[in-house]
Amino acid sequence: MRNLPVNLATYLKYGSLIILITLIINQFYDSNETSLSKLTSRTLNQTTHITDEKFLTSFNFFINKTSELNDRRHHEFNGLFKQALDEHEERAESSNKRMMSDILDTVQVLEREVGELRDRVVRRHNLEQFQDASTYKKYNFYRFVWVTTISNNDGFADEAIDFIIPLCNKYPMFGWIDESDIWQEKVRGRSSDQMKILVQCQEKGRELLEMKAIPGIALLQFAPISLETVITKEFPQLQDFHYLVGRTMFETNGLPKGWADGINTYLNEVWVPSEYHVSVFKGWGVTVPVKAVGEGYDNNRFNPAIVSSERKKLFPTCDEDDYIFLAIGKWEDRKGYDHLLEAYRDAFTANEKVCLAIRSDNLGDISFDNPNKLHTCKIARLSDEQYPMAFKSADAYITASHGEGWGRPVVEAMAMGLPTIVPVWGGVTGYANDDVVIPILVDELEIAYPADQRYLKDSFGHQWGKVQVPRIKDAMQRVYNDQEAAKAIGQAARQYVLENFARDTIAERVLERTNDIFERRFGEDVTRKFVRAEPVEEDKKDTVPNEKEQSKQDQETTVLKSLIEKIGR
Repeated sequence: MRNLPVNLATYLKYGSLIILITLIINQFYDSNETSLSKLTSRTLNQTTHITDEKFLTSFNFFINKTSELNDRRHHEFNGLFKQALDEHEERAESSNKRMMSDILDTVQVLEREVGELRDRVVRRHNLEQFQDASTYKKYNFYRFVWVTTISNNDGFADEAIDFIIPLCNKYPMFGWIDESDIWQEKVRGRSSDQMKILVQCQEKGRELLEMKAIPGIALLQFAPISLETVITKEFPQLQDFHYLVGRTMFETNGLPKGWADGINTYLNEVWVPSEYHVSVFKGWGVTVPVKAVGEGYDNNRFNPAIVSSERKKLFPTCDEDDYIFLAIGKWEDRKGYDHLLEAYRDAFTANEKVCLAIRSDNLGDISFDNPNKLHTCKIARLSDEQYPMAFKSADAYITASHGEGWGRPVVEAMAMGLPTIVPVWGGVTGYANDDVVIPILVDELEIAYPADQRYLKDSFGHQWGKVQVPRIKDAMQRVYNDQEAAKAIGQAARQYVLENFARDTIAERVLERTNDIFERRFGEDVTRKFVRAEPVEEDKKDTVPNEKEQSKQDQETTVLKSLIEKIGR
């Protein structure tokens, strides 16, 4: 090296140094840019004694090339990063598409299963005729169960049956349940076809009661003070229904003790017969919705065209040519029989061909004070066949009742075309107007149940209509003295109740309301009015679902809700 020319030696020295630096940079560059910076700085420090201009020029060239390489690698990195990001988004989009496809497949499976469930219920209960019925298609798919008792075979039971039978015929997902198992032994006045419908529809009601995954509306036809027992003890399955409706009424201008609290605590809304009841219930503290839905009657049973007359057989103490006023109802203060008998005695004499026939189950040994020797007839019992015959055999119907929840015999008399005399107050205001009844004006109220301690305990301070004897008398004389005009009113009454209160018409009104409830409320988180009773320790194992079962039920309910909405649309 010493013998080489100076310039060559210098170039070899500088060249060796540049090669060394290049090797070092290539070795450490991929680690990180900080190392490169440190290495470059250290190298510069080691070569500070070199001042050759050519070396500095070469070194600057090297630094520039290194920067270009760094920029190129950054660009390559950004390109690779963008490519990876695009691939990730494509994979995510593909995954979402697969997930949505799985969801749609699940919905289709559930839709098919719900359809099979619906068809199975329809087939099981011989309801194939509803598969294509227009009345079925226009309603959404939800279960509707009517809970009541018809074992007493009274007006309460008749009302329930005249709701249940048309609903059974019109809506395949409707059923009913009786709290007693002896109703078939007690119910009278129903054809074999109607009894068959009631039996089949109760079987369906038991099934619907257990179908927790399907949205449900339940109607409870009980006095509100009984709701807690019915919901928490007799039928705890009701706690899984989405919407609870009550059906009730009362005959005075108030509500018995505890009724408003029971309604507000356990029900989502309550159905009453007339707008009169709507105002009473709201005025006495009911805060849930109160709806007037009316009350239906059996227009096939109460049809004057097919019912025969049996005057002499049914009214044996009336003369054949007497003008017969018929009154039907329990013998009690509310019915106003004392006022009716007094008005009858004042209105007529023994020379006039009239007769007052009173049918009541609890007449017993009651005797009528009848100093004028007017014709009267006490009827303790009527068979189911004879009951509509009594209306057909009479000439007019009359009641002097202080208040009615609805007045079923009044509507039945109107349906049979009888001129009907009625005090227009209370529940009858839902249908009794001057064009279709002979009204008894009621413009004052009086204390209800003045002599009955049973009612005074829970209905203290209640009032009912004050029915005045002279007004009853005037109405009876008006009908008797102008019988043709009275007949015309009776015919108008028949047409009016047939168009507005035939039980099929009322059933349609009910289904319109339940359909509205379904559409408006099932899409929301409906808060139930009650708190599920905590099971006792020995029952907890059987009654409390585990987390997996509960999660499955929640998923089924959520998917079915959306599916039901789709079916409804």
